[in-house]
Amino acid sequence: MPERIKAAAMHGHSLLQMLDAFATLDQGDEGWTIATVVTKEQSSYRQPGAVMLVSPYGKSYGLVSGGCLEADIALQAKKVQQSGVPRYLIYDSSEEGGIAAGLGCNGRVGVLLQIVTPGYRKFLGLLHARLKDRQPCRLRYCYRSENTREMAQCTLLDQAGRVLAHALPEQAGEPGADTGQVTIDHSAPCSLWVIGGGADTRPLVVIASLLGWQTTIVDHRVGYARATDFPSAQRILRSNPEDFNGIMDGDVVLLMSHNLSMDAAWLKKMDPENLPKYIGLLGPESRREQVFALAAIEPGSELARSIHGPMGFDIGGDTPESIALSIMAQCHQVLLRVSR
Repeated sequence: MPERIKAAAMHGHSLLQMLDAFATLDQGDEGWTIATVVTKEQSSYRQPGAVMLVSPYGKSYGLVSGGCLEADIALQAKKVQQSGVPRYLIYDSSEEGGIAAGLGCNGRVGVLLQIVTPGYRKFLGLLHARLKDRQPCRLRYCYRSENTREMAQCTLLDQAGRVLAHALPEQAGEPGADTGQVTIDHSAPCSLWVIGGGADTRPLVVIASLLGWQTTIVDHRVGYARATDFPSAQRILRSNPEDFNGIMDGDVVLLMSHNLSMDAAWLKKMDPENLPKYIGLLGPESRREQVFALAAIEPGSELARSIHGPMGFDIGGDTPESIALSIMAQCHQVLLRVSR
């Protein structure tokens, strides 16, 4: 059975970001290589599922380490293209004399290098479309095999393990039982909803974009939430809570209208059967109590437990940028369920 790993991707979606960049490039027909972290022991900067693309000219997109291994991987990618054979490379930072020696991570990572054939490029397009549509991707790799054709393959599976697509359809098949296999789950990108499109929300949306999150901004005021101020937002909706009939499908919802009644009205629109993982309220605890009273929220209810008010960590900041940093850090912590 292949080892199964959940990529640390939902809250810093490197795969989607790399595919976004790849879609905008003049890719040409040949010469690209994809590098994927498939194994890890002890400490490492990136986790299995981290990806990097190398162009025919050696330029790389994405990171599989903290910048320590990328130059060597680009060199190895050129060799893979020349030989036409995929390779599995092991970088051991605890091994004296190795390329990764002295890095201080004291870990061991395995990186699979594969050639991006025309079929593989179409496969990457399929993954890109799925992630943009907020669908998860479960990918199976064979990183150790006497048959190099198995190592060249990448397979998309559904959540039950059934095959949906192959990167190399002409080489479709199950890897042998004695091969090294890994299945890596890339969850859907985080969906962030920001209620209120004032100037103080701009840094939040910038940070969310850097993390690969998909942002929806909602504001009924025509002078707010302008597209020119939020170029990285996926959607801008003009609506007040009374007229909103859509589905608020955010993993994170931040209430930043600076209006008590408006915040309370939006809280009433929350689906109790499908609550966001994080709901944020601006202001002190006394303001939160006022909003709870207006929205008729019971203090011990599940909705109340999902609300962070005041949202963000106390890091001593008072600028929009530092406040945004504190809010996004807390959102990230809650989504990953990391204890302080």
